[in-house]
Amino acid sequence: SLGVEDVADDLSAAGVPDDIAAEFWDVVRDNVETRADIAVWWNILIDPTPAVNDADLEYARMAVDLLPDPPWTESTWLEWTAELKSVTGRKGRDLFHPLRLALTGREWGPEMVKLLPHMRRKPRI
Repeated sequence: SLGVEDVADDLSAAGVPDDIAAEFWDVVRDNVETRADIAVWWNILIDPTPAVNDADLEYARMAVDLLPDPPWTESTWLEWTAELKSVTGRKGRDLFHPLRLALTGREWGPEMVKLLPHMRRKPRI
């Protein structure tokens, strides 16, 4: 697998600031199939485009309303999802999958607990 020094030019070209490039790469590297995916993941972090299905739309809107404003940490994800579980009674995939879709627009990707601290703003749902 490629180290951050191997993709430094790609990270820079995508607009990833040098001071967070290594940390960003550690979070997304396992979800990068081609170097072009680096820019895709960076764009998700700076301009999230939700892809929530109709059945989860109300939940996703409520969830984003309960998400505090950035900056976020790994504890933000844990506290937010615990609150959502308590408020909604959702658990497992019903709790987490709509959140991934709301925040990233993707069915899969890096662990959300690790990705959320790199996101720059809430999605608009």
